[in-house]
Amino acid sequence: MLSDVTQWLIENYKKERKEKGGSSQTINLEVTCLTAIFSKAVTWKKAIENPGKEVKILKVNNVHVRFFDEEEEYRLLGECKEHIHPLVVTALHTGFRRNELLSHLSEDIDFA
Repeated sequence: MLSDVTQWLIENYKKERKEKGGSSQTINLEVTCLTAIFSKAVTWKKAIENPGKEVKILKVNNVHVRFFDEEEEYRLLGECKEHIHPLVVTALHTGFRRNELLSHLSEDIDFA
């Protein structure tokens, strides 16, 4: 029953999933999904409150920095079509993310 789900139960679920080797990111997605379901249930008057509302998400360390070696960079650039080549070179030399690359105008960049 929806009324049986409590914040304490969700916290225990998080702890058990972590102990069984679940990643923090996956557990957070599951809790977020459950919280969204309860939000709808409250909106539709099928539940009185959302027990996931106060549940803290786990810290996620997604830091994974990797650089292409020269061969990988050469192969990547060799596969690029002419119109995208400058964009890929800029990405390789700046580390910009896609949105950062696409939002800059050529006048924003000092090529010197």
